[in-house]
Amino acid sequence: MTHALPLGASDLLEARKVLVACICELHGFDFNPASKFVSFDDGEMGSFRVLPETDVGLPERIVDEFEYSDRDEMGILITVYTRDGRSVSGLDFWRYDFQAAGSFPEPADLRKPDIMHLPPVSTRANK
Repeated sequence: MTHALPLGASDLLEARKVLVACICELHGFDFNPASKFVSFDDGEMGSFRVLPETDVGLPERIVDEFEYSDRDEMGILITVYTRDGRSVSGLDFWRYDFQAAGSFPEPADLRKPDIMHLPPVSTRANK
């Protein structure tokens, strides 16, 4: 079940660690339990950078995407980034109506976005 926001600093830190550790485990990435997190200025949607970053000179690339439902059932997309292919460098949260998030997910709340379930382009009929 999602955590209602706002969370206290220690609760938010723990929730972020649990989420990032789960994503790292899914992708075989390294996770440093001493990691720190820095929020993006994103209108309080929940995005954050994972510190310390490795290979800062490398561009970020998307590793995965998840979504969850906010307290009012509005969807929130989470895009997972890496720089080095071995660790998560950031999570970018986008609430579909661009409002501030009302909750922070637990790993069990995550699901793949519907768009991720489309068949490959080569198998779709041309219209």
